[in-house]
Amino acid sequence: MDNVHRLRELSRLEEILGNRTGYYLILSEVCQCLPIGDIISLSRTSKALSHIYQSLLQTQFQIDPQLRRFFDDPTAFRSRLAKHNALISGSFALQFFERAVWTDSDLDLFFEYSEAVVEDFMAFLTDTEKYDYTGMSLVHSEVEYPIKGLVAIYRFKKQPTDKYPWTRRIELITTEGAPLNHIIGRFYATVVINVISWNCAYSIFPLITHVYRKAVKLNAFLSDGPWKGTEGIEKYAKRGWTAQNRTSPEDEKVKKYPVRAKRCVGDQFTWKIAFNTDRVAAPPIADSTIEQVEFCMTTAGGSYVQVYMGSEIPRLESSHMDVD
Repeated sequence: MDNVHRLRELSRLEEILGNRTGYYLILSEVCQCLPIGDIISLSRTSKALSHIYQSLLQTQFQIDPQLRRFFDDPTAFRSRLAKHNALISGSFALQFFERAVWTDSDLDLFFEYSEAVVEDFMAFLTDTEKYDYTGMSLVHSEVEYPIKGLVAIYRFKKQPTDKYPWTRRIELITTEGAPLNHIIGRFYATVVINVISWNCAYSIFPLITHVYRKAVKLNAFLSDGPWKGTEGIEKYAKRGWTAQNRTSPEDEKVKKYPVRAKRCVGDQFTWKIAFNTDRVAAPPIADSTIEQVEFCMTTAGGSYVQVYMGSEIPRLESSHMDVD
């Protein structure tokens, strides 16, 4: 009877990886080589390892160390994100969730156009962070950026240093209306729909992006010119993502598959990581509304997944994707 009820002894692997003090460096190095899907699977194999993901949130998923590649004072920058309701998106946000560094990528910062906000960010970058301003593009007036919903793009760069031996580049991308509407409604593929605010990071399609490593093409792939989507798809194909024109019936059978008719940013299909906000000035107006932003998707009548935001959302007959 005693043998029946006796708890099993931990394996040597569980002792090493489950030790939060003596062997944590080993755990950290092992997990640095694992994709997030494998980390979650590992944490579910044993009670002794159930803490792994939560422990890694405190080390490998912290935003300030990532921002230090671009900013000497990450908390001052995050305070400006809060003040101006700005969002980081593009490759930097994807790198954050992937725990990767691509030295040939820049940091894209999105916010609703305002001359005062542009001037504030420009002063911070040039005077405080010592970036060089390299010019701007008026989006609607140039063939180079025929993208609806954008106003202007302001570019900055900082010369290589011993610590960062590559040119660091930042783009201020100003939008007509809320930047989140542009990111979700106008980006060309699911792989790039990740955003970072002053206090949280959101991966809107985590299962597709970080587990299946697919990039599902969206309606904006064609609506703003196939050159833009093709260029982006090719770039992420080189980084390990497989392009997919649309979802399939097999995909839709997966319980938490995130491409479905009705979604909101803060729902169960989004991967959210909250940040430490010590020393970061909170926004003057509560920003919790970001998680209530709704959008919907459908494949009816097209080759790519169609994304609709706000007033564009059509009436759907079903709560599931209409997949041929």
